[in-house]
Amino acid sequence: MIILIAPAGYGKTFLLVDFAHSTELPVCWYALDPLDRDLYRFFVHFIASISEQFPEYGKASSAALEGLIQHQSTLDQFITTVVNEIYEHIHEHFVLVIDDFFLVEDNADINSFISRFVQQVDENCHIILASRKLLSIPDMALLIARGYVGGMDYEDMAYDAAELQALTEHNFGYTMQPAEAEALIEATDGWIIGLLLSAQSKLRSISGRMRLMRASGLDLYDYLAEQVLNQQPAVIHDFLLRTALLEEFDAALCHEILDESWRPPGQSWQDLIAEVLRRNLFVLPLGEESAWLRYNHVFQDFLQKRLMKTRPDEERLILERLARYYQRRQLWEKAHYYLVRLSDLSAVADLIEAAGLPLLYAGRLSLLHTWLDELPSGFFNERPALLALQGDVLTRRGDLQQGLATLSTAITQLDSTDATIYLAQALIRRAVAHRLHGDYNEALSDTDRALTLLPHFPEEEPYLPQVYALALRSKGTALFTKGKPEEGIGLLQEALTIYETLHEPYNAASIRQDKAVVSLRLGHYREALTLFQQALLAWQNLGHLAGQALVLNNMGYLYHLQGDYEDALSHLEQALDCARRSGSTRSEAYALLSMGDLFTELELWQAAHNVYQQARPIITQLNEQYLILTLELAMVRLASLQNNWEAVYHYLDDASRLVINKKSGYEWGLYRLAVGRCYLMQEQAAEAIEPLRDAKRYFEEGNQPIERANVYFFLAAATQQRKQIAEASSHLQEGLATLAAMESYHALLPTLRLIRPYLQNKKNQAEYPALRELLVEIDRFEQAIPKESRRLRKSASPAMVPATARQPHFHIRTLGQVAVTVEGKSLTTSDWQTIVSRDLFLCLLAHPEGLRKEEIGLLFWPDAAPSELKTRFKNAIYRLRSALRQNVVLYTDDIYHYNWAIDYQYDVEDFLQKIGEGDKTQERAQRIIAYQAAIDLYHGPYLSDVDANWATAMRQHLQQLFLDTAMALAGEYFLEKQYTDALAVCQRILTIDNCLEDAHRLAMQIHAAQGNRAAVARQFAACQQALLEEIDVPPSQQTEELYSSLMQ
Repeated sequence: MIILIAPAGYGKTFLLVDFAHSTELPVCWYALDPLDRDLYRFFVHFIASISEQFPEYGKASSAALEGLIQHQSTLDQFITTVVNEIYEHIHEHFVLVIDDFFLVEDNADINSFISRFVQQVDENCHIILASRKLLSIPDMALLIARGYVGGMDYEDMAYDAAELQALTEHNFGYTMQPAEAEALIEATDGWIIGLLLSAQSKLRSISGRMRLMRASGLDLYDYLAEQVLNQQPAVIHDFLLRTALLEEFDAALCHEILDESWRPPGQSWQDLIAEVLRRNLFVLPLGEESAWLRYNHVFQDFLQKRLMKTRPDEERLILERLARYYQRRQLWEKAHYYLVRLSDLSAVADLIEAAGLPLLYAGRLSLLHTWLDELPSGFFNERPALLALQGDVLTRRGDLQQGLATLSTAITQLDSTDATIYLAQALIRRAVAHRLHGDYNEALSDTDRALTLLPHFPEEEPYLPQVYALALRSKGTALFTKGKPEEGIGLLQEALTIYETLHEPYNAASIRQDKAVVSLRLGHYREALTLFQQALLAWQNLGHLAGQALVLNNMGYLYHLQGDYEDALSHLEQALDCARRSGSTRSEAYALLSMGDLFTELELWQAAHNVYQQARPIITQLNEQYLILTLELAMVRLASLQNNWEAVYHYLDDASRLVINKKSGYEWGLYRLAVGRCYLMQEQAAEAIEPLRDAKRYFEEGNQPIERANVYFFLAAATQQRKQIAEASSHLQEGLATLAAMESYHALLPTLRLIRPYLQNKKNQAEYPALRELLVEIDRFEQAIPKESRRLRKSASPAMVPATARQPHFHIRTLGQVAVTVEGKSLTTSDWQTIVSRDLFLCLLAHPEGLRKEEIGLLFWPDAAPSELKTRFKNAIYRLRSALRQNVVLYTDDIYHYNWAIDYQYDVEDFLQKIGEGDKTQERAQRIIAYQAAIDLYHGPYLSDVDANWATAMRQHLQQLFLDTAMALAGEYFLEKQYTDALAVCQRILTIDNCLEDAHRLAMQIHAAQGNRAAVARQFAACQQALLEEIDVPPSQQTEELYSSLMQ
């Protein structure tokens, strides 16, 4: 970062413009104005300044900005997205100029952004800040110490005599004598704006006058500017004063704002603009082909002060017209800026009332919050619409309690006014706050009242469709959360139609997502998947990471319900990544909860506990009842499956306090289902029946098939234990009927597994024909859990490895020193009793298809008689099973084979999997990661201490795979110019096969790329020596030719 610090008029902007035209680097330019103090506006223009030069940049950053202004993410998370997108899309060095930084330097968030951006962005981004005064950027000392900051001050930018002579000759055709130039430089300290004014003022002995003014303490700039101004014709003089208030202007804006009586007869506003440009009166065109202009900031400040002092009535008239002009065009910030300059608080309040809904729907919460905070408190007592806006902003920013109180006060006051649109909006926002707070009946009451008001509005009422759609969505969501999804989905469809008509893709994507969740809850999985895919595509087109995170989470949950655990984890990892990149803590919480549920089902207890604990502080901060309840009930399930009943009752107590008022039948039903389930797991059937019957009533009202079926099956088991046979039979029939109607009943298998003994007793009864197949599915599910857990650990991304890390029951290492670990304990020779039992175990691993007893006998005891073979084999199997203390060897159809369903980790399997991943991927970065992981697993030859033929053949095959993979990896590193890594891989290859000329040749190329000719020669000599000593041949012609070409 380069900082230019100099007072006004030292030519900072002109210097940077000259640099931008002369440098070969792409230059992004951001010229600040006073309105850029608003954080959102600053970031929008910051992103736009880069995307103007690099059009592929900006999509992700703009979406992250939406999350920031909606208070769904933090500034740090936004910065991370901005920096990452630059890294992903801009692959060359470039310069970003931010001019007039003094206009925003009092905004602490902007200063913090600049500091952290400079520290995090890659070295290809170079920032130049131009300001009139020293900056208050945090960590400036650290930035300087790290060499991130350079700078220039006014002394570096001051003109000398020779430069002044060249300037006057070029600009004014005037040859200035050296003595005169020296005198002016001394009088102005090389201050360029003063020098230019001096040249234009045409005063004699100007340097002497300037020295006199400095001695008397008068404002030198004002004096010089007034001399220039007073020399202009009256028409230009007046035009300069009046247009100075316009900030940026063209002829059309002059026509709108300036009084026609101020325009000279026979001349247009464009004629006056052209004359100002011709006279070179410190005016700057905006862009190469733009008709818009602005004055030099210093000159503009002078002109505005002059107008205020000499013509205050004209100044007020122009400011009022500007405010009205921008308000008509809904350029609210500019209108607000001019009204504040007029000190007309009543007009400011009117503006905020008019701008409130547009700014809310644009997500400008921070701006609206700032404007409201600047108003005196008395205004809110007289203007309930402002109070409603304040309550709306508070709820959207997460302050539900204060927001509810403020909205309630506003609604009471609005009832006696005709501000019906604000009343409807306030009711809807209060409904949303009630829903997030868990007060679903109040939410529905407020929404229904709003919907009764909306049809009475005239059709031309601004924002009526948006308010109406929001009301429909609010009611539909409340009905869904309350446990009435079928009623809610129709309202969501109505809202979707409105948003599609309005061409609002953001809201349309949100509604599709809501509809998909309802379909998912109803068990319509295919329909839900289609809707999720549509919503995901919409969010991706918008570049909206937070929206993608929520959809990916729901898709992960859908795959989980169908038993597709790998796809589930993959989608949940993507959801978590999108949530964290966007800073959406709510999406992050949902993703972590879904992951915890997945790990719980696969008995990865510690992994589940880890992610639930990650979610807890996030959920506590969000303070949304449904999320809190979901976490508590998830912890109940996790603790109950581990028989930790003390923890179970602790979490149930916490959950009960959330739902005791029964405001949501669905949430109450979930709690009562958990209570009944826990009683049943402790064989307390009598205590389980009442809460399960209670839950049944609520789930039948809401038509949630998964929850309803769970209740039916648990009730069937509980009432059977209490000898209530008829009721038990009825519940079992209901459960089976619900299950049969579902697209997939995999989600019920964890429940059915808990009551397997009860179902087993019923399977032969004629009235339950479906039970036999159901029990087969339960058995398959139980047997698959270890295998799925293992697959999940292997497929987890590096970021998720710590969460999924769990010591497998068996850990088998055969590449290098052989080691077999059981539950963390390494087996010794005494555990195996004989080396044959260990080798038999390893042999079965090497033959996944299994071996017959006779085949095993030929491999291990080829000379043994049949009777001796039987004894030896029996003893070896017994010792093997004793050492591993589990049924690891199965006997099926006369074949002995390893039990692949148990929980294990086998280095050969992992080695082959990583090579396969690298071979399949099209992305070099992913290929490097996979190949590197594979060679890291190769600690040495396969079963180096086993001489049998079956081991030797596998050893040679795996070693060749290692060499091929390592060569491919070294080549990828070389192409990426990661020469140190590439050379390290080559050297490792040569320790195994020092005659492999491919590795020698690549090593020579690496040394050559590093400019190390001596190392090239040494590598070639090593190749010659190895070939001579090992096989007595010289290097190949290909190697010789490569060496010659590299040494030229």
